[in-house]
Parts: sequence; structure tokens; C-alpha cells
Amino acid sequence: DGEMFAPDRARGFELLYKAEREGSDYAAYTLGSFYMKAKNLPRAIEQLELAAGMGNAYADYKLAEIFLFEADYFDYKRAVECLDRSARMGNVYAYRALCRMAENTRLAIVTNVTDVVAGLTSLFEDRPDEREDCTGTAEFDEDRERRAKRKHEHELSM
Repeated sequence: DGEMFAPDRARGFELLYKAEREGSDYAAYTLGSFYMKAKNLPRAIEQLELAAGMGNAYADYKLAEIFLFEADYFDYKRAVECLDRSARMGNVYAYRALCRMAENTRLAIVTNVTDVVAGLTSLFEDRPDEREDCTGTAEFDEDRERRAKRKHEHELSM
């Protein structure tokens, strides 16, 4: 909420960096979250990657947020990798995000295929009613009718 270290900001950062150096993934995550809120994304990514490397599942989740929603850092593949790692470590939010992304991907594919098919059918809507037969069956039908007529005429002449 921006008031992380209101009473003594310098001392708060000093303690977090000390805890991070001593191996606290939560301290690295907290620093990354702070930098993310402050829109210092290079520092946020640095801290969150450090926290994720220490095994913090929520750091990977925050990294995915950056890679999905920050235009300058957009990287879908990295976001999915981060969400996958986070979900495998037990983060249900990451798991749900991956499920929603998969559903949206399938929906996008179906929508795109439907658009393509609709586009193809509209090609025929613009043509006059006397459509050209591309199958070659019209010529076959005419030939069959001609032969049937000749056969009928031949039978009548007998």
C-alpha cells in the first residue's frame, strides 16, 4: 500500500536487504513487490527472480504479472513458465491462471477457425445465383442425360 516502511524507511530497507543476504526468500519477495508497486520494474524483476530462485512461489506469480501486463516487458512464454513453476510449488492462484489461459487459448482458436470459415462462406455469398460448378459433376450429368435421351429415342425407333 506504499506505506511499507513509513516510520523508518531506510532502516526497513536495510533490514530487508540483510534478511535477503541471509537467504530469506520472503525478504527478496517483499523488496520485489515494493519495486513493482513503485514501477521500478527492472529492480522488481531482479528481486523477484532472486526470490523465485530461492523457492518463493509467489515471486514467480508476480513475475508472470509483469511479463503479461507490462507492455515493455511482455513475454508470454516467460509468463507461462513462471506460472507453471509457481503452480507446481502449490500456488493455487497460478494454477487457476494457467487454467483460464488454456481456456482462453482454446476459445481463441475456435473463434479464429470460425472467423476463417465465415470468411470463406462469404466468398460464395457475393457470387450470383448461377454459380459455377467446380466439381465437374454438371458435365457428367449432362452427358448422362444425353445418353439416356439417345437410348430412349433408340428404344422408340425399334
